[in-house]
Amino acid sequence: MIETDAHWRAVGHENVPVETAKKVKPGNRLLVDSDGFAFVYIIEDDTGFHHIVFHQEMWETVNQAYKSKKPIWLELGENQRLELTGFHEEFDFLLENIEGNGNYGVDFEQAVSTAFHLNETN
Repeated sequence: MIETDAHWRAVGHENVPVETAKKVKPGNRLLVDSDGFAFVYIIEDDTGFHHIVFHQEMWETVNQAYKSKKPIWLELGENQRLELTGFHEEFDFLLENIEGNGNYGVDFEQAVSTAFHLNETN
């Protein structure tokens, strides 16, 4: 992810065909893969749901984007991008829910708490 003046730009690992990129819409949902230590944003089209995965290696940058509250745009290919709407609100909810919650697994909860500074007082 790369910060610009107005937003964050997330670049995928693969180009999406232009016709497919034109059809996908933000799903406004952010899920947790506690086994894979990842956050998963959902996008969708007529064929179903697709996952944008933010692995633990990206969490420092995700935290910067989250704290900035700037929009996050996903580049799907040349001249094709999609705003990940609802990302910040969903992330607020997840971080609040994960903090101190062993249901996600102790290791995941601790990793999230550390990466996103959940136990620090302001």
